[in-house]
Amino acid sequence: MALDLYLAFVVAAVVLVLIPGPNVAVIVAASIGQGCRHGLVAVAGTSAAMGLQLALTVLGMTAAPADGAPGPKSARRLFWRGFLVSATNPKTLLFYGAFFPQFIDPAGDIAAQLIVLSLTFLAVAVILDSGWAMSAGYARRFFAGRGRLLNRLGGGVLIGAGLGLALARRG
Repeated sequence: MALDLYLAFVVAAVVLVLIPGPNVAVIVAASIGQGCRHGLVAVAGTSAAMGLQLALTVLGMTAAPADGAPGPKSARRLFWRGFLVSATNPKTLLFYGAFFPQFIDPAGDIAAQLIVLSLTFLAVAVILDSGWAMSAGYARRFFAGRGRLLNRLGGGVLIGAGLGLALARRG
């Protein structure tokens, strides 16, 4: 795989992981609700599920190469909640299957390239999701005792996300 193709993949992975979704919601909720350490446990759960999905993607793509509210309190429950949210997201497997072929050199070892891309994507996700967890853990201190403000801010974010989706579908 050419270095420029790999670097393009890294940039695309960073952008994709930075876009909040169900994994980020679980991570931020755990960090704000119970602190940074619990958010990082949720990162471990989402990352484990992502690792499983990436492994399934590699296996599937190499078998037929393509042409082109307060959450649970315990660390165990947070891990499994993160795992289940990430593992049951049906769009993820479809996304990986559509995203990865764009960065594969068909003349090279497809399995090796998919493994490198999968490990890179997982590393990017763990690093950036850990950033979400730590940022939300620090924000927890600010919002302590400001429940009404937190509710309004959360509602505003959800309304903004809804409007963004509505406008994106129009275009």
